[in-house]
Amino acid sequence: MLLKEAHQIWECNVSDITMVRAASVYYEVHLYGGQVAMVREPLQGWEARLPSTFLRIHRSFLVNRSYFQALSMKGRRWYVRLGGSPELLAVSRRLATSIREQLAIAE
Repeated sequence: MLLKEAHQIWECNVSDITMVRAASVYYEVHLYGGQVAMVREPLQGWEARLPSTFLRIHRSFLVNRSYFQALSMKGRRWYVRLGGSPELLAVSRRLATSIREQLAIAE
């Protein structure tokens, strides 16, 4: 898969993408190993192109289920942790039940 940034084109394997995150008018494509490409393609485009191993957990995040490490609740919110990242990603309240069911199937 090609990732087109403003002044650079990257080639990567889809399986190396850990998540895609909305960031203003750009979208961050996070790769296993820590690299991040800033592209202009919106999340809807990514959803259409990526395989079913990718889940929309929030209006701002698509995550690769292959890197799923933990689903936890803090306060009244659910969060996902992906392998290779200490960051907790918020799960939207609207999608929380569906995400919990989908991740339970994957375990």
